[in-house]
Amino acid sequence: MDSIYGDVRVERVKFNANQQYEYVENFKILQNTMTKHKVNKPIDPPRLIKCRFQDNFEFLQWLKRFWDEMYQGQDYDAVGRRNGKPGGPVEGNRPMSSASSSSAGAYRTRPAPR
Repeated sequence: MDSIYGDVRVERVKFNANQQYEYVENFKILQNTMTKHKVNKPIDPPRLIKCRFQDNFEFLQWLKRFWDEMYQGQDYDAVGRRNGKPGGPVEGNRPMSSASSSSAGAYRTRPAPR
């Protein structure tokens, strides 16, 4: 959204969120931006926070389609917008999962080192 509109309050985004309350705060920032720009797409944070593949996949498909339609190719400095804060997962920082402990190791946020 920030690459499209350039007015997301990125200083409030928790880039390495790993707690449910941090996820909720991030979704609120997204919802506020969408409301401000009259984007009519309901977001269901409790459903997305559960990390079910299908729910998140459908939302990401919509978000990608929206970005493809709205982004006009202007320059965008993501690192500069977040003041150099890391934007990806940190080692040992996995999303919460409702998966059983036997299958929890099958989920990785990034490829295993070689």
